[in-house]
Amino acid sequence: MRDPATGRRNAPFWIVAGGLLALLCGSNLAAPLYAVYGQRFGFSKAMLALIFATYTLVLVPALLACGQLSDRFGRRPVILAGLTAGIAGLVLFAHADSVAWLFAARAVQGLSVAMISGAAVAALAELEPTATPCARRWSRPSPSAEPPPGRCSAARSLSGPPTGWWSPTSPASC
Repeated sequence: MRDPATGRRNAPFWIVAGGLLALLCGSNLAAPLYAVYGQRFGFSKAMLALIFATYTLVLVPALLACGQLSDRFGRRPVILAGLTAGIAGLVLFAHADSVAWLFAARAVQGLSVAMISGAAVAALAELEPTATPCARRWSRPSPSAEPPPGRCSAARSLSGPPTGWWSPTSPASC
């Protein structure tokens, strides 16, 4: 499929978007089954809350750890690894025979979402079919240690505009 306005292929954009959607939906797919698991394994509502919390307890540090993986290894391998981990989480849920399996499944799901989130969002920004060259330039990571150029950087709002970054008179601005 090609975008009629730009002539660029937009199928990769929709494939990545579909993979991200499938993973995010899949990470919540087992939630309605918790009542069945609760009856089968006999755990309390407090245990259910801990099972749900496991996802977040794994997700947050994994987001920090996995955020740069796609910059180092590439978008495609990280997205595929995240999707594979998401499938593994669903398989763990399907074969769960104790509460420990439910904890493991939620932890794997948190890891999978952390792995794919940064890589898929970066890929979508790069593959966006109607993006202008200027928009693609602003979405690329900066090779320097400074935050990437952007008009709404949180670091810039806190610290003021350092030299070399975007300014209204900068020729690099669009």
